[in-house]
Amino acid sequence: MVNNTDLVSIIDPFVGEGVQTNSDFLKNMENLQFETSLRLGHFLQVFLEVINFLVYWRTVGFVGIVGFLIYLLFWRPYNRYRDLTELGYDEANTRQGGNNVARMNFINDMRKARKVGVATALYPNGWFVVMESRLLKKTEAKEANYFGKTFVVWRGSSGQAYIADGYCPHIGAHLGVMGLVKGDCIECPFHGWTFEGTGGTCVKIPYADPSSIPKSAKLKLHTSLEMNGFIFIWYHDKGLQPTWTPRRIPEVDNGRWKYRGRSEFRVSVHAQEIAENIADTGHFAKLHETSYLAGINFNNRMLDNIFDQEWKAGWYVSKEADRGHESFMEAAIIHKEGPGITTFLSDLFGKSAFFLMVTPVGPFETRMIKHMYSEPTLLAHPFALAVLYVESLQIDRDCEIWNRKTRLANPKLIKEDRLIKEQRRTILLEKVRT
Repeated sequence: MVNNTDLVSIIDPFVGEGVQTNSDFLKNMENLQFETSLRLGHFLQVFLEVINFLVYWRTVGFVGIVGFLIYLLFWRPYNRYRDLTELGYDEANTRQGGNNVARMNFINDMRKARKVGVATALYPNGWFVVMESRLLKKTEAKEANYFGKTFVVWRGSSGQAYIADGYCPHIGAHLGVMGLVKGDCIECPFHGWTFEGTGGTCVKIPYADPSSIPKSAKLKLHTSLEMNGFIFIWYHDKGLQPTWTPRRIPEVDNGRWKYRGRSEFRVSVHAQEIAENIADTGHFAKLHETSYLAGINFNNRMLDNIFDQEWKAGWYVSKEADRGHESFMEAAIIHKEGPGITTFLSDLFGKSAFFLMVTPVGPFETRMIKHMYSEPTLLAHPFALAVLYVESLQIDRDCEIWNRKTRLANPKLIKEDRLIKEQRRTILLEKVRT
């Protein structure tokens, strides 16, 4: 009798020992299908894990972006800086084609050719900002350069801020460079001479007996005060003491109103030009007529159809006996104190204070710093960001003019310019009075 194996051999002589039978073939196919399903399952698992990973990080990214936008809109203070070479030199930008060295050389030529003009005094008298309070920590000393001089500003361990001439009276090292603050005293980094903050007296020389300290070894201190987030110095060309003090905003000093941001401008102009700007109401309708959002692009008139503004203002000097240094603008509650301090108070979207501080760096170079503080309400920060941004765009336009104009000793003022005359008379009377 022939069995199946023999039958297979007879039918197919190539089938022999070691050749798969149908059952083996089916079993291998089942194993292959199982392995394939395992591989597909593994692939699907990896694929799903990748999808979950992408969905997770997409969600995290979306939440992160939203969180960052919320931070920008409701928390992060505004900060913008404009240098004196950025505005008013469009000709240098177009001619030099992006070559920065050539651009700066061209700007230097333009500045040398400029006729800066004349001024009744190099620097006006009054209170001026030398540093922002938040930038000076306890036991820290920093350099400040204003009025053509160099100063050292330091904050003692008590929290009190002091201002003195920058150079040590010993051999002349700058106290603002590596100077050390010990208590309320400042120590020279060169030889260790130590000067106290209240009178400038030298109280210690490390290598000398205390009795041998010269009485003439004194550091010249300057009258200063700190308020409204700024450290002020009193400047007077004759060295006289202050006849008035700036207005204090209690909500700023006690921290009830939040700091919203700043902008800073370095301008090649006499400080009095900026002081007169608020009284020059005639320039508002011309220079600031174009929409805020157009910036310094006066040719972009399309924005005027969307955002427009109308300027109407009145300006007058304080009639109070002891506030002759102060003037007001009727466009809003604006207090202008001397040539260096302007405070704008508003009730829109909560109460707020906007400060404009002007300090001469040199005879025809000025630094402007602007701060804004407001109540801690929900919309206060977005509103403050908008105000700071829009206002800085407007100041760009003034800087374009200031950086290139001359100061005339006898400008041809007409009767409609009476407020400029009044402002100049106020500054002159302040000079004469003190």
